[in-house]
Amino acid sequence: MAGTAVLLIGHGSQLQTAAEDMYRVMDDLKRSGRWDIVEAAFLEITPPSIPEGIERCINQGAGRVVIVPYFLHLGKHVLRDLPRIIEEAGRRHPGIQIGLGGHLGYDPRLALIVEERAEQALAAMDTAVG
Repeated sequence: MAGTAVLLIGHGSQLQTAAEDMYRVMDDLKRSGRWDIVEAAFLEITPPSIPEGIERCINQGAGRVVIVPYFLHLGKHVLRDLPRIIEEAGRRHPGIQIGLGGHLGYDPRLALIVEERAEQALAAMDTAVG
């Protein structure tokens, strides 16, 4: 039976460290053991490209590839670019199921993270003053 892959999609950047947090999430997903294959790919600049990421998943035995955009905002990349790239990939790999999950977007848990970051900043400010 073919495996299921999760392919995290980042924007890409010239800054080498820009994707470190996404790679940490990818490693967490791998450790969870829920998915047969977990990979990452990028829309632009940073390798591997999305088509290369899909190929990596298929080469590891994926019969299904779930693409999850690691994007907070619903912009042109999520609305237009990713669906187009996935449609093209589906034509290149007719025997493989390729689906697009929702972008990260809004989640009430994000407010908790923002509060935590604000508290950390306040604590650093208090330490600097004191």
